[in-house]
Amino acid sequence: MTDLNDVKLIGRITKDSVLERTTDVVYAKFSIAVNKDVKSENGDYISTPTFIDLAIFDNYAEKMYKFLRKGTQVLIQGSLRQRQWIKDDLKINTLGVSVNKVQLLSSSKASGSSVENDNNESVEETSADNTSVPVEEQLPFDMENEDPFDDKTQGIF
Repeated sequence: MTDLNDVKLIGRITKDSVLERTTDVVYAKFSIAVNKDVKSENGDYISTPTFIDLAIFDNYAEKMYKFLRKGTQVLIQGSLRQRQWIKDDLKINTLGVSVNKVQLLSSSKASGSSVENDNNESVEETSADNTSVPVEEQLPFDMENEDPFDDKTQGIF
């Protein structure tokens, strides 16, 4: 059986996304909180958040980062990526999600209204999918020969 690395998450964005550029790659980074209801000792349910770091790359990042605002509920599809590096003689491991698709499920709670794009169209239920962009434009790197999360993107997650 082949391995599977497919992640689907629904959560709320914890802070506005940030678009960054290096010499080799353009990416938008952001994080979401995914809540899980856990039953307490007294029988009440308590919502416990898990915070997950995410990154979107290339043209898709440039299109989406302005819509990824704090409080917006999103559906994320992507894959897990692990990075390791050494800082001050300490080995650091991080785990994040490389995003393939984002669907905006709601506007931010703070705004009280739906987000609008440049054409004054509601993007509350807009889905932006990388599959509409040709594969050669999606990837800023050669998948066979290069790790997209090597030192040039240190700090993405």
